[in-house]
Amino acid sequence: MSEKQNVVTLLAVIAETCSASKLALDQTHSQNASAPEFSVLRKDLLSILTLIYTLTTKVSLTLRASEAAHGASLAPLQDLIKYISSLTTCSTLFDPHGRTLAEDVRKGAQDVLENLKVFARAFTDIVEQGEASREDYLVKTGAVHDAIDHFRRNLPEDNAASVRSRWSKDREMLEDSLAEVGEMVESDGAGDVGDDSDDEVSDEWDELGLGSVKTMTPQELDRTKKVHPMLRMIVLLHKRVLVDILKAPFTPTSHSLLDKMPPQSHDLLLAMEDVVAALYALQDIPVMRTAIMNIAASVNRLKLILYQDSFIRSVDTKDKTLTDIDALTKKMERADIHGTPTQRKAADVRKWFDTCFEQILKLSQNIITSLDDESSSS
Repeated sequence: MSEKQNVVTLLAVIAETCSASKLALDQTHSQNASAPEFSVLRKDLLSILTLIYTLTTKVSLTLRASEAAHGASLAPLQDLIKYISSLTTCSTLFDPHGRTLAEDVRKGAQDVLENLKVFARAFTDIVEQGEASREDYLVKTGAVHDAIDHFRRNLPEDNAASVRSRWSKDREMLEDSLAEVGEMVESDGAGDVGDDSDDEVSDEWDELGLGSVKTMTPQELDRTKKVHPMLRMIVLLHKRVLVDILKAPFTPTSHSLLDKMPPQSHDLLLAMEDVVAALYALQDIPVMRTAIMNIAASVNRLKLILYQDSFIRSVDTKDKTLTDIDALTKKMERADIHGTPTQRKAADVRKWFDTCFEQILKLSQNIITSLDDESSSS
């Protein structure tokens, strides 16, 4: 077998190994009590990624169509196969250090593997056909390097960091949804107003059912104004979880508790998006009622996790200054999102969460009652 044929065979093995490794990383992995310490695993993973980065550079330089050196590429290709397997094995060992962290590691590894597969197939074409522009092989090599750089840059320090990262991403989207509703209220329910020059384009979008937002009726605007404070409280609640709960140091025994948080955050985000969608004209009262009930249920599930799993403990508060929604909102807005004041006592944190949950429940019940009254009177 010629050197060129050997190169093509090795590239095919790389592509097949990447595909098989991605499937392996999709599987559920059992908890291995004898898994290495996290610091050791993290160091090994970073070393493997550095080696893959270097090897893809070597392969790229030796297989350039204009001056290919097939013999010189054999050793780095063989090493690349070995370290792809090492990357896969290492990425499956993080589960004992937290499910959220392990999922992030496997996702990062899969992104690298996908780009390596594309890299291998592209160079197979280059070797077999002998034609490729400088941009072709540089782009494919650069894509692998970018995936590795992104993985290394975003590799969490621990499971708590992974949970905080996901919570923060959801918080940004929750704030966007809240801003969307705020714009509805501030514009008094007015729809999008375009220039006359855009009429033709708008008509085309309208035909697809994707036209400009309709103007709200006074009744629809009134409903939106009733829902807005509840959504504002939910966003503040989500923010305070990050500030007061997820910022605390966690021991490894807390992994099972921490791993409950990201799914619940995402559940809350989806429920929020359903509420926002239901607020656009033309509003459907039954749909809105269902959306309000669902988001209230999601908030209640978060409360159960926080209280039953001892993240925080409920206390009976007599602090009447926290029962007013505007006062509570102002107090939250004064809090530093980057950390909690050292003077704040744990009891104050518990009081805030107790009051916030009570307010959200009360607001949701009032909205549902109002919608029911509308339905019965119509």
